[in-house]
Amino acid sequence: MRKHPRVDTTTTGEAIHYVKKDLHTQAITHDIRSSYQLLIYPRASESPSLLPIRDVSYTSRKQLPIQDAHVSRKISCLPIRILPTLDKTPLLDYPSPPDSNQQSTYAQRDTTKYCRFHKENGHETSKCFQLRDHIETLIREGHLKDIVFKKVDRADGQKDSRQDGRARKLSPKKAEDEGAINNIFRGPATGKSNRERTQEIREAMEARRDLDVNSIEPDPKRIKEGWDPIIFTEADSHGVDVRPNDALVISARIGHREVHRILIDNGSSADILSAEVYDQLRLDRKDLQPFPTPLRGFGGVEVMSLGTVKLPVKIGKAPCQKTLLLDFVVVDTENWPYNALLGRPFLNKAKAVTATYALMMKFPTEYGVGVVKGSQEMARRANLSVYKDREVHQVYAVTTKQEVGEPEELVEEPREFELDPKEEPEVRKDEPTEEVALDPEDPSRTVKVGTSLSVHVKAQLVMLLRDYKDVFAWSHEDMQGVDPRVISHHLSINPEFRPVVQKRRLFNPERSIAIKKEVEKLLSAGSIREVKYPEWVANVVLVKKKNKQWRMCVDFTDLNKACPKDSFPLPRIDQLVDATAGHELLSFMDAYSGYNQIRMNKADEEKTSFTTDQGLYCYKVMPFGLKNAGATYQRLVNRIFARQIGKNMEVYVDDMLTKSTTAEKHSEDLKETFDVLRKYKMKLNPSKCVFGVSSGRFLGFQVHQRRIEVNPEKIKALEGMASPKTLKDVQRLTGCLASLNRFIAKSTDKCAPFFRAIKKGKGLEWSKECEEAFQKLKEYLGRAPILSKPVVGEILYLYLSVTEVATSSVLIRLEEGIQKPVYYTSKALLPAETRYSPAEKIALALIISARKLRPYFQPHTIEVYTDCPLKLILQKPEVSGRLSKWAVELSEYDIRYTPKAAVKGQAVFDFIAEFTEPDAEVRRMMEDEQTSEFQ
Repeated sequence: MRKHPRVDTTTTGEAIHYVKKDLHTQAITHDIRSSYQLLIYPRASESPSLLPIRDVSYTSRKQLPIQDAHVSRKISCLPIRILPTLDKTPLLDYPSPPDSNQQSTYAQRDTTKYCRFHKENGHETSKCFQLRDHIETLIREGHLKDIVFKKVDRADGQKDSRQDGRARKLSPKKAEDEGAINNIFRGPATGKSNRERTQEIREAMEARRDLDVNSIEPDPKRIKEGWDPIIFTEADSHGVDVRPNDALVISARIGHREVHRILIDNGSSADILSAEVYDQLRLDRKDLQPFPTPLRGFGGVEVMSLGTVKLPVKIGKAPCQKTLLLDFVVVDTENWPYNALLGRPFLNKAKAVTATYALMMKFPTEYGVGVVKGSQEMARRANLSVYKDREVHQVYAVTTKQEVGEPEELVEEPREFELDPKEEPEVRKDEPTEEVALDPEDPSRTVKVGTSLSVHVKAQLVMLLRDYKDVFAWSHEDMQGVDPRVISHHLSINPEFRPVVQKRRLFNPERSIAIKKEVEKLLSAGSIREVKYPEWVANVVLVKKKNKQWRMCVDFTDLNKACPKDSFPLPRIDQLVDATAGHELLSFMDAYSGYNQIRMNKADEEKTSFTTDQGLYCYKVMPFGLKNAGATYQRLVNRIFARQIGKNMEVYVDDMLTKSTTAEKHSEDLKETFDVLRKYKMKLNPSKCVFGVSSGRFLGFQVHQRRIEVNPEKIKALEGMASPKTLKDVQRLTGCLASLNRFIAKSTDKCAPFFRAIKKGKGLEWSKECEEAFQKLKEYLGRAPILSKPVVGEILYLYLSVTEVATSSVLIRLEEGIQKPVYYTSKALLPAETRYSPAEKIALALIISARKLRPYFQPHTIEVYTDCPLKLILQKPEVSGRLSKWAVELSEYDIRYTPKAAVKGQAVFDFIAEFTEPDAEVRRMMEDEQTSEFQ
């Protein structure tokens, strides 16, 4: 075996041993004669070829006795820890300072380090070999007996693996057998260099050895006052459903705002804040500090941050609160369901302890243990909002020696959601129709016309359609577009938002072909153009249509965030449906790619840029998916159809309907509509238009001449729905019922078991009560009431109902002595409202109905059927201040109060349910009213 050279020094008479520096060496020993072992770690500042093991600069060293070879002792405490204790005793023998002709070896190498033992620069006290030797000498002489050593017993004849001056190195096979996992990921997210991280690892190892010193008394100056013990018990998990393994999601105050959906993740080495929350805090992105280290999630996908910012975070409730100043890494990522993430830096700084079983976090404060409870509702909402293959489980910082490059492109499925704010228009098949050819030279160009028309009316209608065949578009090439002088779409981008270039997504071959075809079609139609160096770039998204074809949209998520909302009002669907009913003939029309018929403002075209395999393109026309596209389109139709809306036409965005009170007048009304379309060069989609029918589907309702019915497809979908098994199934059920509330009497009472099943703090508990309510609801909707349209000037009647959980009402009208419902309303009572007196609850039911049915209360006289003396209560509102406020609000309407009359309609019969026993207050009011009548 090759031996290391020994180089003698003449100035001290001692020997300095050198060894060839081995990159794999973890520790070496300095003297084979001593069984006292000191661990010495190589420093990066040493010579690459020779590494000094000992540096002996004093001559008064005593000979060390030979110890028992069968017992090896190791000092596991840093000398710097023992030095303060020795300084108070006469045992410490400080070395004499070097003369002018002799400079310390370390002093020549590094002037930034200081040794308290030598009282000179050159090395650190914790790395001073002479101090270690001096401590060994004192121990061998019997001093410092209070220091406890770790003994390593070895069998006779067993050789110390480190006595040959080299560190023990495990072979690959041995390392594999021992099964130790040394490294999983790199962190933490501090942006430090590899050298700084290596130094931190060494300090951590030394601190670990310090834990083995049990008998050294701690420094009194460093003892801090402890905190109350943090304990979790079974009671902490009360009310928590542990089956779904929900994440710990809390709320906290960040900066000056209360922020919800904050994920607590002890697997993250960074505290993260979403860019959207950062913007809502009204902070300038220019104030962000650079943070070049990328964040890496589980799976290795890297994300670059916008920078870091220091923000105060307040957790807990008074008095057990804690406010911390945290370094947040601000990240702008799409589809991240959380507003912020608090990782190990926060948990360590707060000394917080989490219990995911109880969804709770506890931390010490000056006034006791603070508690923060997680919200299962927020956790599940966040879980539902995560799209497929977009989950992030852990986040940590990555530091690489070379410059970080672009991560490898990953093939990912685009989000399956509709970017068009309007549902896909469908061909209406509510009434028998026939195809009528508009061009004799091209029989394929047809439209649908109702078959129940008289011969004369049908002939007039067909002739009109053929005369105005130019208002239909059969392809994109037929669209001319609305003149930009009439309207164009402007993007009012907030200058505080910086442009975003989305990372390009890859698609499978089928979708790539569909994108290519759509791009070619839009190019040939002049709807898009190529663009160079755009500041905003978005990805395309493909959505399956009902006909199994692909619709291409653009994900303008980032662009929409930068645009303020256009508050232009859209029409109320209820009012449009009511205005449509009661007409003899109807014609339903749909614009051909209506949004694309409006031009983009020239200066804003490049902001709509999107990327494909073929290149970069931007829209010359208004595309689907822009935030305020619907408002712009509604502004256009309100302007061009201003003379017709409310008279013989109703328009909701690009859904248009022409109505006529008589069949003979329908062609004349349609001609007026076609003239406007021709004037402004707006085109209709012939495949989605139906002309001359007495009923049809409009905005989700089935509209007839004298009635309004539930959309049969919605009823069919509900009847075919299986009993909910998951939280998402219940949410889907309640969402479906929300669009049918107008037809459901006491809908809140009927749905109360569903809401209790998903009550906050509980999981899904689909009980027998829920199943019975579900089946009864299906049965009810199978015979859902038919709503009637009020006649101008007639009196409408209102029934009120109050239960323990909700207030409800039904507005009815009399037709030939029969009570027919117009509108059902229902609203759940708030916790404070459940404590109202019965009289106040009845008054509350009336005020809620008046607010909901305001379009009916204003033009009609309303008679309220109730046995409660509402008139007396509202005229003498000294009982409570809220009654006085309600009385003023109701004074603008013409309301009469009438005792309940006989029910003359089956639809109203099941609705009526009020208090059977009025309480003392109501009884007193009734007696006072009767007394006043006799006076």
